Amino acid sequence: MNATRSAKETPSPLSYGLAILFIAFAAVMALLLTLEHVAGMALPGCGEGSPCQEVANSFWGKIRLGSFEWPTAYLGLAYFLAILVSWIAIKGRASIWYINLIRFGALISLGFCIIIIVDRSLCLYCIASHVGNFAFWLTAERIKGHRDKSFSFMPSLAITGVLVSVLVGIWDAQQQASVIETAEAERGAATQQIIQNASDATNQEGGSDSAGESGESALFTGRYRVGPEDAPIRIVMYTDYQCQDCYRLEQQAARLYNERDDVSISIKFFPFNSDCNRYITRRAHANSCWAARAAEAAGILYGPDGFWKVHRWLFEKRGAFRNTQDLTDGIASLGLDPTGLVQLMTDDKTLAAVRADTEEAKEYGLHFTPMIFINGVELKGWTAPDALIKTVEQVAATNPPRLTAAADHPPTAAQKFVDDWQESRLIRMPADVRSWSQGSPNPKVKIVVWGDYQEAGTALADSILTAFAASRTDVSYTYRHNPVNSDCNPKLPDRRHIHACRMAQAAEAAGEIAGAEGYWQVHQWLLKTLDNYSDDALREAVEAMGLDSAALFAEMDSGEMDRYILEDIDAGDALPVLRHGMPAGIFSVPSVFVNDRYVVRWRNESETVLWDVLEAAAAE
Repeated sequence: MNATRSAKETPSPLSYGLAILFIAFAAVMALLLTLEHVAGMALPGCGEGSPCQEVANSFWGKIRLGSFEWPTAYLGLAYFLAILVSWIAIKGRASIWYINLIRFGALISLGFCIIIIVDRSLCLYCIASHVGNFAFWLTAERIKGHRDKSFSFMPSLAITGVLVSVLVGIWDAQQQASVIETAEAERGAATQQIIQNASDATNQEGGSDSAGESGESALFTGRYRVGPEDAPIRIVMYTDYQCQDCYRLEQQAARLYNERDDVSISIKFFPFNSDCNRYITRRAHANSCWAARAAEAAGILYGPDGFWKVHRWLFEKRGAFRNTQDLTDGIASLGLDPTGLVQLMTDDKTLAAVRADTEEAKEYGLHFTPMIFINGVELKGWTAPDALIKTVEQVAATNPPRLTAAADHPPTAAQKFVDDWQESRLIRMPADVRSWSQGSPNPKVKIVVWGDYQEAGTALADSILTAFAASRTDVSYTYRHNPVNSDCNPKLPDRRHIHACRMAQAAEAAGEIAGAEGYWQVHQWLLKTLDNYSDDALREAVEAMGLDSAALFAEMDSGEMDRYILEDIDAGDALPVLRHGMPAGIFSVPSVFVNDRYVVRWRNESETVLWDVLEAAAAE
């Protein structure tokens, strides 16, 4: 009897192996998401504004217990690995309790898949991990036989789950400590600038406002203010009701306007949604435009007090209301009469107000939310714990003068981009084993670019950089490859720029047969060609340059050039996190570095400020 029962309990090698394969696949997907979060690993399809980031920043992306946050990816990794190890430990002989556990896990995966579909945040790695979990569950269910009520799986399950959680937690804590240290340094520098500006204002005959030539229309403030008009501390926040970071900063702002009488706060909008923001290419935050327009309508109908009631309610709802009835019910719950609100919200007047905020935000160089100004100075390092509250307390301790918004003059986008570069940290640049640098061997201005020959921005940046280098004798310029094409760039999922790899091969081959002079000749020709590249056009061009086209194409087809290209790609991947919210390494092209500092932004719409950055570098 026991022998027969044992035989029934033992799964076939195929079923046992498939179950391991499926749950291991789920674990690998969760591991990739964990690595992106902890180590800044660049995952194809992830990054700023991607579905992966939307899911990670959503309510469901983290488990929250008070101030403690635990990314769902970490929980998934611990669960999948614990199930994998315990499955191997029990050799697939699942008890009824083990089966119930994996059924519960499959139910959780189903719930997450429904959320992903409803929110339209199609994170492929998240979906893949849940598909692997479903496949494991179905495979385990198909293994027939007696199921006892033992808990023999518990030791391996518990030990693995706890061990993985502890190791990931330690790693995450180390990474977070580094991020917080950087953010705190940025916050401290911004705080000192605010204090210095206040001191300068105090020394100007006891403090005075200066509205500038355009008078009241030039005041840097939102339309609906809470707090006194003349305040020692004046906060302006560009926000998005469906932005998780904005929600965190709003909690700090709420404490300030509930507890202090020396602070004024006003709001401006920058929804991440193309319906009302021409600088966003898609509806990243599906209801953010309507939420902003609802708040604007509330301000028009009910004045500042009504605006702030609705503003707080919208953040509590994370900017989401299912329909107009949901909205009007919410407005009524605040003690406000919702009559006419929906009509005004859908009127072009509210749309124009929101769009005006986005246009102004772009003039100040905004590229993500929240963007916070205190007394006209951008608060960088707002990701540090309680950054807004600490900064306000430190500034208030210096007794700044009471002034109006007329005293606040944020820098333009052009100046901000130069300031961002100057304030960014020095980076240890990866070695270039095959450098075709041009210019001074002992430069005062050292330029390094990762680019793609088929990308128009790379061509624009190069034209500015080469012109600047030609105007001076103390500049060096190094170009490194990062083609947006999976043929030679394995971290990418597709061949977005179909000629990019071939063009990079051409430049490297020219350097191989004709040295730096040949490399830069072909480099310049490639950047003028862009989408019009062909092998025939290249052959004709290099022959006109006096280069041996047969030798060049032989080098291009040898496979050696791909190795040099991959060295540049790997070097770019080895760089640290360059911008908040992005994975480590090169995440876009072109990526420009001047004097070992990353140029976070070098153009704003049609305006380029790269020359200004270079001039600032030369003046150091």
